[in-house]
Amino acid sequence: FYGEVNPVWLAGRKQLNELIVANKQLADQASFDKAST
Repeated sequence: FYGEVNPVWLAGRKQLNELIVANKQLADQASFDKAST
């Protein structure tokens, strides 16, 4: 691991995390919709 963190890697990492969170919210929403029908 390098002394300084690669900003490109950091940005990609952040984007990936946001994508995972968004997918989880979508999945939660979908299962919630199923439960309410």
